[in-house]
Amino acid sequence: MSKIKRENVEPINEQESPATKKVKVETVDTASESNCIDVNGATRIKSKEGHVLYKCRQLISNIKNSLAKQKKDKCKETLDNWKKDLEELEKQLIIPKVTIAVVGATGAGKSSLINAVVDQFSVLPTSGTQACTSVVVKIENNEDGEQYEADIEFLSREEWQKEYDVLIKDMTKNDGTMKNNRPDEQSEAGVAFLKMRAVYGQFSSLSDLKGENDITSHLGTMKHFKSKRYFLYSHINTPSSFQLQEFRCNIEKYIISTEEEGQHLWPIIKSVTIRIPNFFTGCTLVDLPGVGDANAARDRIAQEHLENCSNILVVAEVHRAFSSKIAKELMGESFRRQLFMDGNYSSDNIAFVCTKNDHLNCTELTRELKLDKNAKMMSLKNESDKLRKALNTTVPENERFQIEKHLSQTQQAMKVICGRARSEKARKQLKEDYKSGLRDMKRFAKQGIDEDDEDEDDNNDDDNNDDNLRVFCVSSNDYQCLKEVNEPPTVFDNVEDTEIPKLRKWISEMVERKKQAATELLMFNLGLFLNEIKNYLTENDFEFKDDSEIVKSEVEKVCKELQQELQNTSVKLLYELRKEISKTENNLAKGVRSAEETAVAVCKNWDELYKWQSYKAAVNRYGVYKSRSVGKIDFNYQLVSPLIISILIRWTDFFNDDLWKILNNYNDIILDKTIRVYISKLSDKVKAYIPPPQLERLKERINVNAWQKLHNRIDELKDFVDSRQRQIHRLSSPKIQVELLNLMWIS
Repeated sequence: MSKIKRENVEPINEQESPATKKVKVETVDTASESNCIDVNGATRIKSKEGHVLYKCRQLISNIKNSLAKQKKDKCKETLDNWKKDLEELEKQLIIPKVTIAVVGATGAGKSSLINAVVDQFSVLPTSGTQACTSVVVKIENNEDGEQYEADIEFLSREEWQKEYDVLIKDMTKNDGTMKNNRPDEQSEAGVAFLKMRAVYGQFSSLSDLKGENDITSHLGTMKHFKSKRYFLYSHINTPSSFQLQEFRCNIEKYIISTEEEGQHLWPIIKSVTIRIPNFFTGCTLVDLPGVGDANAARDRIAQEHLENCSNILVVAEVHRAFSSKIAKELMGESFRRQLFMDGNYSSDNIAFVCTKNDHLNCTELTRELKLDKNAKMMSLKNESDKLRKALNTTVPENERFQIEKHLSQTQQAMKVICGRARSEKARKQLKEDYKSGLRDMKRFAKQGIDEDDEDEDDNNDDDNNDDNLRVFCVSSNDYQCLKEVNEPPTVFDNVEDTEIPKLRKWISEMVERKKQAATELLMFNLGLFLNEIKNYLTENDFEFKDDSEIVKSEVEKVCKELQQELQNTSVKLLYELRKEISKTENNLAKGVRSAEETAVAVCKNWDELYKWQSYKAAVNRYGVYKSRSVGKIDFNYQLVSPLIISILIRWTDFFNDDLWKILNNYNDIILDKTIRVYISKLSDKVKAYIPPPQLERLKERINVNAWQKLHNRIDELKDFVDSRQRQIHRLSSPKIQVELLNLMWIS
């Protein structure tokens, strides 16, 4: 359901500052600012930025100061109500952030992509040979200045102890002795050895993995880094580049997962928050390498971000986009169902990013994409062949230089054609597979469920909306080359062709849309509040007439009748809501029976799906494990999957459509057929005591206030319901996990 539309206001470009809650941290800093961390999920707008919001803040502050000076003898109740209204308006000065989760396969180039998007090419470490990022990394704008800052949160001792116990089990034979000290690094034991070696150094027995050391001393702490200020200017090394180089060196060891010998911090890092200057205000990018991380604490953080994020970027290398099932493979079955129930499985919330579009082979792509039928491509190829032949002949040195230059330009033009053609092919493939996956998911969910709409054409869903699915085929390296001018680009010689600017624009639109809506709501409500004060001050004369008691009596009678009528309407509303909810409950009952009937078969299937070591690792982690060999294992979700499938369609329809249709319908009934009727009735009874112009303005004031309160309440309810329904439909797997854990303890 979309929010209520209100009159447009001028565009805004406000800055925000961290929320006021602070926590004590360990500081590594040479700057003088206070060291505090923004631990809230919202930002407060700076008064010096954002003309509209700044004016609203000033106005609210002035009114609060004026009300504080008023005597409460005659109008205490009115003043108290106004103060409560001002508190609500102050809350609307806090703009919720747009959180964009960046998910994708290991080695897909997420770190390089994020560096390009934030226009800071060394913020996150990158590697051409291995995946670098091992923890959840949040990137947001630094509202306090032009410096780079980072907060490194370590696992608590309790969280590491749980991880430690599991790793010891992975490394232990059935007889209690340690396994081979050089196991396959792709195996569960191999992963455990790498983590333990990183934390405790070289070891020869399990007894060596005990006690406190320089690494474990960080458990339960938080580090805060802030870059130094530099004032050395040149055409290459700006203050920003000096700061970034030093900052990168400081935080690199906390982010990179390395298999090199020696002790390392990455296994005990919980999350990293980086604040950089000149990023999108009000936006947080979250790199989630650990969706399904073997570490429970990091996996929990990743899942929380997915639950609360407003948008998702799914990242994959561009060559993978040619797969016929790429969208399904990238997101996974359980992930897609989760997004669908969240109401996020739509082109408004998801975008795909195909990386490494500057990695290409013209010969292969010409064959695969049938570019030999492209007239321009063939013309360039013929020109290239002629130039190559010319180079094989004896020509003067200056002429050879011109031929080589022309050949390079021709080959570059051929690469651009190949890159653009591959982008279009990838875009088309992803859009088709995305729509196909949505239809398949709905069709599968409807199997065996007797619903009124079961026979509807699956292609008649609102899939056409997903023709607007955004797919960005980006070239992060070429973008960096073109922006930094340090070396020639590999393929694209135009920044726009790298599609990084398009992706930045998409992010900017997401952020500005939320700011615009929040600002419009604030201005609308503030305007109504000011109008209420004005009306009170200018139209309060009738309260002092001799017949004011008569008016008061009539108002009380009509209000009592109105209250009863609203109570009757509420009963009807609850009945209709329960009727809709019962449809979900019916499907849920069928899903429970289906889950009970298939549980044994699901468990038996694990023997065929997983090797013993993977199975054991999953059991040690209470059913959830990310295996290097087979991917994510989730026994709990597999057991509860029939239940989820049974309610998939009804749940999504109810919480994202039907519920709001019902509420909006009753909202109209209350406004048009209830409140207006009783206002008219009251008007007839008191018109003898109040002048007509004043009475008409009073009626309009009551109508507008009623409209405001009801629509604001629905907006608030939408936010609350969205949050709660996402939490609730995620409870089934943890519940199964708890019940199975109880059975383990009993047995």
